[in-house]
Amino acid sequence: MREVIKIKNKRIASMDLLRALSTIAVILIHVTGTILYNSNNKSLTYNSSLVLNQLTRFSVPAFIFLSGFGLALSYKKESKYLAYLGHRLKKIVPDYFAWYIVYIFLLEDINLSYHDKIISIFHGTLYYHFYFVPIIIILYLIFPIFYNFFRTKLALFITFFLNMGVYILLRYPNIPKSISENLTRESVISWIFYFVLGVYFCSNYDKVHIFIKKHRNKLLFLLLLSTYILLKDTFLCLRANNDLDYGTTFIRPSVMLFSIFFILYIMSFNFNNLSFKKILYMISKHSYTIYLSHPLLLYWLKKYYIQNKYIIGSYKFFIIVFFTCFIGGLLISILINKFKKLL
Repeated sequence: MREVIKIKNKRIASMDLLRALSTIAVILIHVTGTILYNSNNKSLTYNSSLVLNQLTRFSVPAFIFLSGFGLALSYKKESKYLAYLGHRLKKIVPDYFAWYIVYIFLLEDINLSYHDKIISIFHGTLYYHFYFVPIIIILYLIFPIFYNFFRTKLALFITFFLNMGVYILLRYPNIPKSISENLTRESVISWIFYFVLGVYFCSNYDKVHIFIKKHRNKLLFLLLLSTYILLKDTFLCLRANNDLDYGTTFIRPSVMLFSIFFILYIMSFNFNNLSFKKILYMISKHSYTIYLSHPLLLYWLKKYYIQNKYIIGSYKFFIIVFFTCFIGGLLISILINKFKKLL
């Protein structure tokens, strides 16, 4: 625990940078995804959106890495399980339930009964971004139980090969449906490595940080190489199988390698610029509400464009929608926080 105690009272700027980048990236994924489904696959807009969509695939892996890192950073082994759980869950569950209810009443084209919508809360299947929160809750539940194991190299190697094996298996076209349905992005198993990486990194912070800082140039080379492999993989998949979900999903070996090198490269930096730190902290602080709210803003903007017969697959759509989702989500979060302080 010596390494963890050493950094416990120190805010790590690279964490804020990674969370801020991931917040922006997840919005870009959803905006470019909307463009991809509404533009000609031979157009420049389509191909530019596809590249940007893939270059931002580090977002969810990074969020899960940060969850593991943050838990290990603040965890007190002597804490009682229920006290720990209550403290962690109160930070995410109330907002999750509140936003889920908002989506239930404001989404107009979800073909589910109200009963099914309520039940879907436990799985996060009402809308495409909610799956992330139940995964985090499960990871919170198991963290104290496997804490000592997650801090080891053995856990890192086991979960790496487990996830890589799952990702390779899911690329096999004739995989039985009974297997593939249980290994989707909604499955904790599909993300466990990133969480363990976060716990391990934090628990061995000094050693790991010195190593990645020393080898930053090599990490950059590996990041660039994995970026090339990722983009090549995407375009080859879409050429062989014109299925956007299959060709662009998070659940791929190439995304895993790209995400690992991206996370480690960003975490190798230190920042002394106070103004930059404040901006990163602001985005990082409001990242959860931005994540929960921006798909609803995107939903209504897309609906507005369709009703008025405006072009969705355009650069103008991209610019307007991205900044509306980002700034709108940020303002919503600021207003909610001010309202909470009044209660």
